[in-house]
Amino acid sequence: MKKLLPLVFMLFCPVLIMGVFAQSNTAISESQQVSQKCFVEYNDGSIKEFERLEVVTAIFKTPRLIANGAIIIKPEEIKAYMDSKGRYAISAKLFDDAKETYVATSALNGFAYRVVKGKINVFALKYYNGRVTALKYYLQQGEGKAIVPYNAELLAGMIKDDAGAAQFCSNNETDKNAGKFLTAVVEIYNSNAHTVTAGNP
Repeated sequence: MKKLLPLVFMLFCPVLIMGVFAQSNTAISESQQVSQKCFVEYNDGSIKEFERLEVVTAIFKTPRLIANGAIIIKPEEIKAYMDSKGRYAISAKLFDDAKETYVATSALNGFAYRVVKGKINVFALKYYNGRVTALKYYLQQGEGKAIVPYNAELLAGMIKDDAGAAQFCSNNETDKNAGKFLTAVVEIYNSNAHTVTAGNP
């Protein structure tokens, strides 16, 4: 029996330690989620912050935002929001080629969510194309600037002053997976604190 006690202790001690670390990591991630600022920007330009903000979608119900578990916010009342998951979305009505999307999964119906944030922002708009749900990407060079539909020429013009991003762009094909390609190029561009002009060291 005395020989079994150390063996039992050695088996259960790592399990207990892992449980303690798992609890502390969970507490940290929950506190980080709570510290995220949730807000809604109304059509009149006013901004209101909330403790919690969730996108609610259900069968036979209009997609909407629920603030603090009780306040219903309709999509037509707002032009942008940041939910409790840290996802920023903006109304596609503000885009030049605005269209009805009929899809509310990652963001409210008619809203494009931000995929990449930085010197260049990338937005994705989910929409129903008549057969399946598709994604359309938009680019914004700097905060407060116009959000324009993605195309290869536009992206090349935006990243031309960054040799690494420009080289990645020219070495990879855009057609295989436009979303992964676009986010990779823009993340390379955004990660360079000091951009280097293409062709110069």
